[in-house]
Amino acid sequence: MIRNPHSTCLPLSHSTKPWSLFVAGQVLLAASGFSQGNGSVAKDLVNVDELRVKAEKGDSAAQARLGMIYYVGQGVSQDYPAAIRWLRMAAEKSDTRSQFLTGFMYENALGVAKNYSNSVHWYRRAAEKGEPEGQFRLGTLYQNGLGLEKNVKEAIRWYRRAAEGGHVPAQAMLGRLYQVGETVPQDFVEAAKWFRKAADQGDARSQFLISLMYETGQGMLKDPAEAAKWYRKAADNDEPNAQQKLAAMYRAGLGVEKDLKQAAVWYRRAAGKGDSQAQATLGIMYRSGDGVPQDSTEAIKWFRNAAEQGLDIAQRSMGEMFFAGEGVAQDYSEAIKWIRAAAEGGDPVSQRLLATNYWDGRGVKQDYSEAANWLRRAALQGDTNAQLALGEKLFAGQGVAKNPIEAHKWFNLAAAQGEKGAADWRAKAAEEMSRDQVIEAQKRATAFVPGKENPAD
Repeated sequence: MIRNPHSTCLPLSHSTKPWSLFVAGQVLLAASGFSQGNGSVAKDLVNVDELRVKAEKGDSAAQARLGMIYYVGQGVSQDYPAAIRWLRMAAEKSDTRSQFLTGFMYENALGVAKNYSNSVHWYRRAAEKGEPEGQFRLGTLYQNGLGLEKNVKEAIRWYRRAAEGGHVPAQAMLGRLYQVGETVPQDFVEAAKWFRKAADQGDARSQFLISLMYETGQGMLKDPAEAAKWYRKAADNDEPNAQQKLAAMYRAGLGVEKDLKQAAVWYRRAAGKGDSQAQATLGIMYRSGDGVPQDSTEAIKWFRNAAEQGLDIAQRSMGEMFFAGEGVAQDYSEAIKWIRAAAEGGDPVSQRLLATNYWDGRGVKQDYSEAANWLRRAALQGDTNAQLALGEKLFAGQGVAKNPIEAHKWFNLAAAQGEKGAADWRAKAAEEMSRDQVIEAQKRATAFVPGKENPAD
């Protein structure tokens, strides 16, 4: 297998944050003359022995070409030790591309032991002569403190030099750094500038990211039509996130004319690549017959794919369909399994549904205390239906100790968000409470922060 020196990018840092694993993109080997099937290399293969003679006599161009031939293994057996031997000879004679490749081979232990210090040496020599790959790689080593002392300012300086020279991964990297405020002050306008440059050169990930910025108005004026245009470019470049977003825009008629059939086409493409959100939405469309023929079996298939990836809305949908026997044989145990998975993952609707099942004893042993526990978890997340139901239980003392103050608090919170019937229950509770109790309940409602328990809870 050939290692592509243009496709291996170091993470932004060694942080465990997801965005720290951002990969700046790819530049094809063909662009630099290293790929198999490249015409210039193929011509050399006709006279490899003759080329070797020239290389052994010190011809730097022949050394560089011979090193590349061994690197890709075209016409000869792939041989990294032989490749670096010839490339290093050419590099020592100031062949810029060979300097970069030599640094890359030291960095990735190809034909030699891994040695970041040697990588720094050769990348720097290439970088100082204007080689964009060397500049970018030197930036990554500075960024991560490999082979030299970590120096963020130097990393940015080399990234910028490479980016200004049209290097796509460097442009994408700068865009990401400015977007997240990693090592530089957060600057969405600057981020958009660099993403746009990379996007204009066809980088699918940058096309997707610039689309998001147009959609949300981050660093630029919000422009749904422009967002849709760039989502389409990224989607055509097989970027699954862009395919999912483009589908959503067709489904909503945002930036494009509403077209459910087109939405289904793009959801299916993204779903086929494992995008869980696209899989779940495709399941919803098949379940309802929205833009596709109604097909519960097909809906279950897509819901299952997304549910097995941990997407709560898909897990909840699986539970609902097993409860109803929709597209599958009715199975309460299987339904509870999926509802519980979503509830434990934090989905408030599933928490409320699980509470209802504990209350009714459907699929689980009836347990009022457990029902109240799940209602409380959903209510704390701001689910107004759960807040109303929990208030009713507290007011009546069903499954929980009777507590009119807490009941009034939950009625108040649900009513404030327009939950039907909540205001009536609040008035009913107030009739049986003292003025001081009502004031206390109102204080608790005012102090409520979603996700946090009150001391009285």
